[in-house]
Amino acid sequence: MSIQNPDWTIPRSRVLVVFVLLTFLSTCGCMSRNGSNGVVQEEPALEWSELSPNLMADNTNESDLGIFVPLDESVPVQLIDGTPSRGRFPSGVSVVRVTAVVDSGRGSRGILAVSMASDRAVYWNHFVDDLPPIREVTMLRTLGIDPRGGSWKDFLRESVNVKCDLCLMYARIDDVDADAAFLAVLWDAVAARPLTTFRVAATIPEMVRKACQKGDSTDTRACDAEHVAESELRELVRNHLWDRVAVDASGETTEKSPWRNKLPLYPRDKGRRWVPLQVDPSRHQSRSMEDPPTEHRFLSPSNHDPHRGPDETPQDGLAELPERQSVAPDQR
Repeated sequence: MSIQNPDWTIPRSRVLVVFVLLTFLSTCGCMSRNGSNGVVQEEPALEWSELSPNLMADNTNESDLGIFVPLDESVPVQLIDGTPSRGRFPSGVSVVRVTAVVDSGRGSRGILAVSMASDRAVYWNHFVDDLPPIREVTMLRTLGIDPRGGSWKDFLRESVNVKCDLCLMYARIDDVDADAAFLAVLWDAVAARPLTTFRVAATIPEMVRKACQKGDSTDTRACDAEHVAESELRELVRNHLWDRVAVDASGETTEKSPWRNKLPLYPRDKGRRWVPLQVDPSRHQSRSMEDPPTEHRFLSPSNHDPHRGPDETPQDGLAELPERQSVAPDQR
C-alpha cells in the first residue's frame, strides 16, 4: 500500500497577499520617529497602555529638563555653574534619557524615562572607566517616578537615593536640520543645581546614507543617527567631567572621606573591621622569634566602638584570646 505525499503548492494569489503584508509591515517599521504632527515619538520604559490612557508624547524642551535660562543653540557646551568644587569627587554619576509627555486627563505635563536596550546602555556604563574619581555610572529607570509623568526633581531625588551626586539627564529634541539631536543637562543632584548643558546634532552623510540603503555599509552603527549623536554626546560629557575633576579641591580634613560615607562594599560589612591581635609565639611555629605572628579576628558591629583607641581592649574581652589548657596524653 503506497502513501502519496500531499500537494503543498501554495497558490500564487496567497503568495501575493503575503508579499503585500510583509511590505506594509516593513514600511511601518522603518518609519521615522517623527509623527505626522512633527512630534518626536519616543518609546517609554513601560507600554503606553500601562501608563495612562490619556498620555501623549510631546517635544522635549529646556524647561522639561529644569533649564529656565535662554541657551545658545550654536554652542555645544554651556557652563551654567563653573565654580570650582571642593570635595565633590569621588562621586557616582547617574544617566537617564527622558521624553516629555502630556496627560490630557489631568492637564499635566511631565517627563518619563525612555526605554534603552542593554547594548545601548553599556556604552554609558563604561564611558568614564579611565576616570578614577567617577566611582560608578548608574542608569536610572522608572523606580520612584510617577508613570503618568514626573518632573526633573523626581529624577534628581532618585539619583541621590542611589548614591550618585551627579545626574546627567538628556532627551532627544526636534531639529529640522539634523537627523537626530540631543539636549543634555549635568546636575548637581544633591544641591539640585544645573552645572552644564550639552547640545549635539548628527546628520548622516549622503554617501553613507546611500550605502546603508543598499546594504553596502559594513558598520551599521554609522547608519543610525541616534547612535552617532549619542557617541558625540558621551565624548563631550566625558571630557567635561575630566575638566571638572581637574579643578576640584580636596575637602576639609575634618570632613569624612567620601569613600566611607557611601554604600559599603558588601551589605554586611558596615561597621566591621579587622583588628590585629598579638598572641603567644610559643604556640606557633615562626621563622623568627623576634617577629611573632599576628592573628586577626573579625569584630562584629556591636563590639566596634569608634571612640575606643587602637590599643584599648573592648569591654567584652574579644581582643584577648582564651588560654589553651594543656591536657596530658593519658587524659585524652
